[in-house]
Amino acid sequence: MFAFASLGVHEDFLPPGMYCFRVSGTVYHRIGHIRPNSDNDRPKYAQLYIYDTEHEIQNRLFWNRSFNTDILTTIPTIMATVSPFVELYKHAAAAIEDAGDQGKDIRMVLRADSSKDPRRYNLPTASEVAVLLPNNPINCSNRRDIVLYRKSDDHPNQQSIMRISETHPHFDPLHYVLFFPKGEEKITNELHSQQTAADRSDLDARVFKMKLGALMEEIIKKELFGKVLAYVKVIEFQKRGLPHSHILIILDRSAKPITTQDIDRLVCAEIPQNKTLQNLVSKHMMHGPCGLANPNSPCMKEISKIIQ
Repeated sequence: MFAFASLGVHEDFLPPGMYCFRVSGTVYHRIGHIRPNSDNDRPKYAQLYIYDTEHEIQNRLFWNRSFNTDILTTIPTIMATVSPFVELYKHAAAAIEDAGDQGKDIRMVLRADSSKDPRRYNLPTASEVAVLLPNNPINCSNRRDIVLYRKSDDHPNQQSIMRISETHPHFDPLHYVLFFPKGEEKITNELHSQQTAADRSDLDARVFKMKLGALMEEIIKKELFGKVLAYVKVIEFQKRGLPHSHILIILDRSAKPITTQDIDRLVCAEIPQNKTLQNLVSKHMMHGPCGLANPNSPCMKEISKIIQ
């Protein structure tokens, strides 16, 4: 009723008896474009906040006629004051209206990787979660970015709804708006002052499982490296609690790398040229210096105790 994105599940129906909503498989969210495709189509989800607002209550009641009208009035009013998504959609709707016929060229991109420093504790703003791209080619550096058009007919493939990546930072806030009315990202919102993600192994594990699932989907279902005949994976936890996975994949004969060029196409051990990626690799993936060059290195702690 108030969500910006829909909920998709495969419901596992039980035998007759007391109703129980039970999900089988993955829970996913999907999102539509900024406006309905035609004037005859009813607005839904995010469109309810910006389209035909003079009849907003009637439009919402169309989807659930038993809903309390006072709640239908109060919650959208509150959301308009606190949610960066409402502000964002209203800005996009105004830009499309002002552009006239050129409004079909405007896209709204919900960023998967914002420029926000994850150590900050203030809430995200509309400019941090999305960007409007009027009249210029799409340049999305991250394929998890959600690109929304004025309506589905303006999409290059006339795609009416898009599935949101499970690892997108707004996967939950776009649907569970009453849990995250201010668009908070879950991990950042759960950290206390001066905490980092390393202080919350429970959150680390949840995010790791979610990202590992997305990675396995890319490898197995989408055949990132080619057709997969079999695979096995194990998850291990380091002494400091951070998880990692060892994955063995058996590829079909036609997909197996044979030449050095095939291997170079799949494996890269170079330091990236991009400065941001350089810093991430240097911080998280490069070990050292240690030993006599740096006796205070974390990996030297146990050795120092033995020497003492």
